Amino acid sequence: MRSVRRMDWIAEIIDSRGGTVAVAAAMEIPESTVSSWKSRGSISPGYWPLLLLLPVKRGGKKISLTQFAKLACAADADRLARDRRKTAA
Repeated sequence: MRSVRRMDWIAEIIDSRGGTVAVAAAMEIPESTVSSWKSRGSISPGYWPLLLLLPVKRGGKKISLTQFAKLACAADADRLARDRRKTAA
């Protein structure tokens, strides 16, 4: 399995649901919260179900909660491995 780029897949999910402004409006949360997900490369698990219920734009890919959780876990494992390599060096 290829290395998961956290910010890339998170941005893709947000963009496939209309982008930062649309997601924030639909979820009734500040735009800064959605922006921080992209910059941090993670989304708090409490937001996952609502985010995944938002309609997907044409050409966007639907993703299940299980698939989302797997991506998040893989991204975290990748980040931990990078951190360990930096510490060992």
